Amino acid sequence: GSLLAAAIILVFLRNLTSTLIISVAIPLSILVTFIVLYFTGQTLNVFTLGGLALGVGRLVDDSIVELENIQRHLNTGQQRWDALLEAAREVAMPIFASTVTTVVVFLPIFFVVGIAKLLLIPLTLTIAIALFTSFFVSRTVTPVLCFKYLKPEQEAHRSMPDWWRRFMDWSRGRYEAIDDRYQQMLSWALTHRRVLIGSVIMIFVGSLALVPAIGTEFIPVTDESQFRIVVRAP
Repeated sequence: GSLLAAAIILVFLRNLTSTLIISVAIPLSILVTFIVLYFTGQTLNVFTLGGLALGVGRLVDDSIVELENIQRHLNTGQQRWDALLEAAREVAMPIFASTVTTVVVFLPIFFVVGIAKLLLIPLTLTIAIALFTSFFVSRTVTPVLCFKYLKPEQEAHRSMPDWWRRFMDWSRGRYEAIDDRYQQMLSWALTHRRVLIGSVIMIFVGSLALVPAIGTEFIPVTDESQFRIVVRAP
């Protein structure tokens, strides 16, 4: 999962140095999570590892926001130290808010009782620890690595091999086409606000009508490909 997340980061950032800087957040967050799990008496099991699997993709989000803002300031020609401090200050509260809003949705798990609580509490703790650790890494390790290794985009572009530069130019055209398409959709949405909001409300209300038809159960029924034969003597 970590390798797949790093590969996707490389596809979208199109910069190997940036990808490596951000990818550092994954193993660091997981290692710190292991340490906290040890001192809280948890074990490695299906639920704690499942929590890590759920959180791996989210571990890099804070570092991506941090790095992208630092990159933007560097591209304007600011001094490296000033660019790093200003960029880190700008995204501090948004990153913290996004982390807290992700973790807080698991708060109701602590009010669950019975076997569900025993199963879900380890998963919840794992995710919460990993996400807060990723926030800490994005505020400390990521800026330090950016200060040491990150270059302005034009300077990094000149140092690339020719074949990689051509690929970057081609991919930049594809991304700009996606941005143009999104701009068109956003322009339509802004000029048809009533239609858009009305459609969203109708879909929301319609989805609520499906709730009674979904049904409820404690644990989903699974097909374990087993059968039982009971023989009773006369």
